[in-house]
Amino acid sequence: MAQNMYNIGSNPTGRKSKEYVVVNKKSKWLDELKESFLEVTHEMWPELSKGTHIRYVVKNKPGETLPIDERIKMGGFIKSNGVFNNVPTFWLESHPGGNKSISGYINYPVVYSGVERLWKKHHPDIQIEIKLMKNSLLEIRKEMAELKSRLDVLEKK
Repeated sequence: MAQNMYNIGSNPTGRKSKEYVVVNKKSKWLDELKESFLEVTHEMWPELSKGTHIRYVVKNKPGETLPIDERIKMGGFIKSNGVFNNVPTFWLESHPGGNKSISGYINYPVVYSGVERLWKKHHPDIQIEIKLMKNSLLEIRKEMAELKSRLDVLEKK
């Protein structure tokens, strides 16, 4: 595959290729992060519970400067979250519930120190509330900026 297969954008050839499918899959994950996932601050990672669906971005290795779209990982469902061998770690699984008879089931560790950013999938029922809160926050920020500019004008007088 091409060296820059994860660059987001349209397929310049207009043909559907394996590479284009991979690009679209990564792009879909990034779009889905914006709509269906909430970013979780590092301090809250220990609070994430079993069964939570997460996606994450791994840190660049020393000397690397890969863009985020090349470091995003599909993640999975938290099987367990805690300290293993003195290292804070998520154990993720591909399907919730630990049913190893499901085709393609895997579980694997992800250490906190290797993760740069992490998102938690929220329940679809709260999508409207999240959008309302984001809109309210934008309005509050606009009002604060307007008040600050008024204050600056008053202070100059």
